[in-house]
Amino acid sequence: IKNQDWDVITIQQGSSHSAKPDKFTYLQDIIDYVNENKTNKDAKIAWHMTWSYKDGSENLQSIYPGMTQMDMYNGIVNAVQTKVLTAKGIDFVIPAGTAVQNARVPLGDTMNSDNIHLNNVANYMVGLLWFEKITGIDLNAITFVPDNATIQENEATLKKAAKDALSN
Repeated sequence: IKNQDWDVITIQQGSSHSAKPDKFTYLQDIIDYVNENKTNKDAKIAWHMTWSYKDGSENLQSIYPGMTQMDMYNGIVNAVQTKVLTAKGIDFVIPAGTAVQNARVPLGDTMNSDNIHLNNVANYMVGLLWFEKITGIDLNAITFVPDNATIQENEATLKKAAKDALSN
């Protein structure tokens, strides 16, 4: 934080606790620490919303026994609404978890590389989301598409999932 005059500083909860509002105990302390130590007094603090794990994965069941992917997603949304949005000092939320969930509707449960982390397709979509949320420039203005057949085939779907997450 002290190394550069950042314009935006992002924080997030570890994914294994992201659907558990009672695990957000130190959120206000972290926000206060960032505000006390940032070198750019105008720097914004953004919350990066994580995504739910692949449905039925061993990771999901070991951390959230009996939960489905949708249960985990709803828990993440609840934690953001009850803990993040009520905290003092969060300037905006980057709704990556919602974008991923939106993309799963038309594309299936294909967003993960290893049950937890995102694959290149989802990374591209979340990158678009971050770009628009931070810069204010419409992600549809981005014409670059990686040399990836799945991304190229689904570019419109990925952009729509990100735009829908930004709007709700």
